[in-house]
Amino acid sequence: MEKANNYKWIYGNDVEYVNGKYILKDTALYSPMTFRKNAETGFDAHRYTCFTTEDSCTSVNYLYYNTYYIKLTDGRKIDDALNEMVSNENNSTIKTMIDDWYSKSMTNYTKYLEDTVWCNDRSISANGGWNKDSTTGSSSLYFGGRERNVASYKPSIECPNLNDSFTVSSEVGNGKLTYPVALLTADEVTLAGSGSKGYSKSNYLYTEKHWFLLSPNDYTEYDAYVFYEDASGYLNSGYRVNYSFGVRPSISLAPGIMIGYGNGTSNLPYEVFLLEID
Repeated sequence: MEKANNYKWIYGNDVEYVNGKYILKDTALYSPMTFRKNAETGFDAHRYTCFTTEDSCTSVNYLYYNTYYIKLTDGRKIDDALNEMVSNENNSTIKTMIDDWYSKSMTNYTKYLEDTVWCNDRSISANGGWNKDSTTGSSSLYFGGRERNVASYKPSIECPNLNDSFTVSSEVGNGKLTYPVALLTADEVTLAGSGSKGYSKSNYLYTEKHWFLLSPNDYTEYDAYVFYEDASGYLNSGYRVNYSFGVRPSISLAPGIMIGYGNGTSNLPYEVFLLEID
């Protein structure tokens, strides 16, 4: 996503891909700034442009808000771009690190763990989010976690999409995890007492350090932002994914697990055992 300059160009309300080029259809000539002014300019329909006075190009740009756009190539349409945003083909840096830690330190304990759903909710938020056919919205693409934990303040542990329900087994989720480990979500942190509208340093998540959560917050222009637990103890959503914060791998104990000893500190960790009944 990038920001366009203020010039007059040809726009189309749709495109056709022919012989390696996008052909603009039902064209009009106007400035990108008129996109946000009034319906007489045709901004509600004419969203595709080459940013030139030509009506065809090898890559085309789709204006989704004001002068912000998404570049499309190789015959892709805007629906294709949306689907790519929620694809599960590439591992993040954090997932790679967590998997490496688990493979070296936790594989002997897998039998004690539940293959639970870890919800990386990438649904577009209705409040300030993006409808590709809407003339309103925001330059930021807000995700569901922001709607629930910042806008409406109604956290939920339900995962709205199977595609975002990360599990090892495809019987209970999307089956995209290698190990039953991930990060806590913004909703879980809010419910634990670190919500953005009220928080307590007495809850078990308070560490006096910043650490990333699983829930994405928004994507705007060039940067992606994700929720994190602030060093002050509250839920925050204002930092880019390339910041150097900590992570706290989380697991879910399987049914029948008993805690025999310990208090959960590094000096006296919990000892767990599996209660097996013949």
